[in-house]
Amino acid sequence: MLAGGLMDYEYLPATGGAQQELVLLHGWGSSREIWRSLLVPLRPWANITLVDLPGCAPGCDLDKEPQLAQTLAAILDCSPAKAVYLGWSLGGAVGGGTRRALPRTGGGGSDALQ
Repeated sequence: MLAGGLMDYEYLPATGGAQQELVLLHGWGSSREIWRSLLVPLRPWANITLVDLPGCAPGCDLDKEPQLAQTLAAILDCSPAKAVYLGWSLGGAVGGGTRRALPRTGGGGSDALQ
């Protein structure tokens, strides 16, 4: 599937009772395929969203470089609410950026990710 016209992603529902939503973000020069070996132990208890970051994954050629705000918005668009973002290398930095990009819910400075 295509998120925000910017990147491909894949949603894999848990094979057992889903206890968590996980969004897995790959590193520079890689793709969502890097996470395939972890799907067997993760899918019994987690719904998984695998993302191909724009401009990094093979086959994700772009006419122009994506802006960070566009990339974060596309990740949030394809991610379930209250997801845990797990990233490796560049994916870790991008995952941290999604937390800062989430809208505030108000009241006591808490935000949408708890």
